[in-house]
Amino acid sequence: MAKVLGKKEPLPEISSRRQFALQNHIAIWVTLKEADIVGSKDATIENPVVNDFSELMQNSDIQYIFTEGKKSTELFKTFAAEQVGIEPIYLPSASPANRAQQKKPIYLERWSLIKKAIDGLL
Repeated sequence: MAKVLGKKEPLPEISSRRQFALQNHIAIWVTLKEADIVGSKDATIENPVVNDFSELMQNSDIQYIFTEGKKSTELFKTFAAEQVGIEPIYLPSASPANRAQQKKPIYLERWSLIKKAIDGLL
């Protein structure tokens, strides 16, 4: 995220990353509150329970929602987009399992959409 925003990478501590997100007007929230899953394999997700976004949306001025990974995008579209009233913008996964894709130009191009949104160019 720091790379696409042209900012210095925050320290790995949660407090540093939280401060980075706040300074750059970025809210991070996971789509699912809970689910049955084997390891970290998205394909095994069963019994998903979506987070309640209603209070977050009522008390903020969120204009864009980005989802990371195909499964997250699918789940958000299926279970939350109608409630939230905003269609998600897909970003490729930042998971270590996706390292080969992260070297392709399209990866950085998609993630750069965040900067465009912050700058009012999306």
